[in-house]
Amino acid sequence: MIDQPAIRSEGEAKRRKERIRHCLRCLIHTCLCKDRGCCFPACKNHKTLMQHYNICKKKKIGGCRICKQLIALYCKHSKNCNNNVCPVPFCPSVKRRIKEHSRMQELRQRAMTMTLHSGRHNHREQSIWLVSCTMNVPLA
Repeated sequence: MIDQPAIRSEGEAKRRKERIRHCLRCLIHTCLCKDRGCCFPACKNHKTLMQHYNICKKKKIGGCRICKQLIALYCKHSKNCNNNVCPVPFCPSVKRRIKEHSRMQELRQRAMTMTLHSGRHNHREQSIWLVSCTMNVPLA
């Protein structure tokens, strides 16, 4: 027998994913749309949210739920975006941060691997190596 809460959770998860996909499609449309009288209802709503983001004072202290959701949507878009000239606000900078973050994770993983394989724990030497890699400076 299948557990009822699991079914409900799976159904809710599917609906949530579909809502996010819909929001991402609306985001793309809104960022490309130049028609002030656009008949697509989500377009007007999203343009209103973007205007809110531009004037919101609470977002600077992290207290605006609307701005947080909008930023989360931008980040979700950026993780999957392959467009070099993307119209979505913040997309290039978010993609750059994601790339930097994954590079730092890779460097940390390499440093840990070096520690495990070297058999010794010379943290100063590994720290210098890690810093030189992150700054693209060759070791002397």
